[in-house]
Amino acid sequence: MSMLSSNENSVGGYRNISFELSGPGAYGSLKKEAGVHRLVRMSPFNSAGKRQTSFSLVEVLPKLPDAGETHIPETDLDISFARSGGPGGQNVNKRDTAVHAVHKPTGFHVHVTSERSQAQNKEKAIEMLRGKLFQMKQDAQTAESRGLSTGAIPRSNGAAKSARTCSIRTSS
Repeated sequence: MSMLSSNENSVGGYRNISFELSGPGAYGSLKKEAGVHRLVRMSPFNSAGKRQTSFSLVEVLPKLPDAGETHIPETDLDISFARSGGPGGQNVNKRDTAVHAVHKPTGFHVHVTSERSQAQNKEKAIEMLRGKLFQMKQDAQTAESRGLSTGAIPRSNGAAKSARTCSIRTSS
């Protein structure tokens, strides 16, 4: 597993996190986990004993080669750079290595900060966009085969298909 980017919040959790898993059958094993997950927990800090609910969007994207139908023209991309932040020595404070890439026709966007090289982060960002576009096409084909209209290109990630519930009881 390698971390691509993360954005921690002020209470010890994450606003968003992207990581890459590799190995035989990784995509096939995890693709059914894509969607919205719901976490319901009883907080030990809530004196009324109320349940608290959190939601998390999980995207599982394949890693595809840059060839044929999966190629994304440079003109369809809006790529910007920033300083990565976090551990990494003085390179972090001097170099704009973080990459934010947007696919203009769909509005899909990704943010990658895992590598020390801007070029490597850019390539990972484009790989992620390729995976998102592939997933969108797969979803459209599935909907079409079921007789549903696909309509216009969605401007969101389109992954909110179902919610799964996980209940956790924490002790104080």
